[in-house]
Amino acid sequence: MNLINLICIRIVKAATLSREGFEEIVSDKSATWQGLLVVIASAVATGIGALSRDISLVKEFPSRIVIAFIGWFVAATISYIIGAKLLGSNRQNAGFGEVARGLGYAQAPGLIRLFGAFPGIGPTLFVITLVWQLLATLVAIRQAFSYTSYLKPLAVFLIGFIPYLIIVLGFNLLLESSV
Repeated sequence: MNLINLICIRIVKAATLSREGFEEIVSDKSATWQGLLVVIASAVATGIGALSRDISLVKEFPSRIVIAFIGWFVAATISYIIGAKLLGSNRQNAGFGEVARGLGYAQAPGLIRLFGAFPGIGPTLFVITLVWQLLATLVAIRQAFSYTSYLKPLAVFLIGFIPYLIIVLGFNLLLESSV
């Protein structure tokens, strides 16, 4: 199987919230850059979908991709610290890479935001995919740390949300002031 097919199959597995798919992703040490690729592709799809509503957003397009990368890295770092250090992991060797890979692929539902370019569905599609990405994030965290229920992944998410928001909004403000 070639690499593009593998990535596409993994995107479908992530979008369908497959625990087995996420287990495959977090276990494959070569998939970290693939997760980053999904993050960037999701950001591009979101940007294209938003451009149909406001063409002036085109100038913000590059900074939105940078913010997506920063957000992914920050989310993975915070989730790793909380999941591995604070709450404890059931995976003996759970590391940053496992979390980063899973959270990267958890952005797969955002690819559908490309269709936000069609009039009338953009905002609704954004909300639906946001919830979908949250669910995928919980599955990714569960598999990265080999948790047996969704309580600890939810705790990782909830504890990490405020620091994540502060850091990413801070970077967002910095980037906006330089545009």
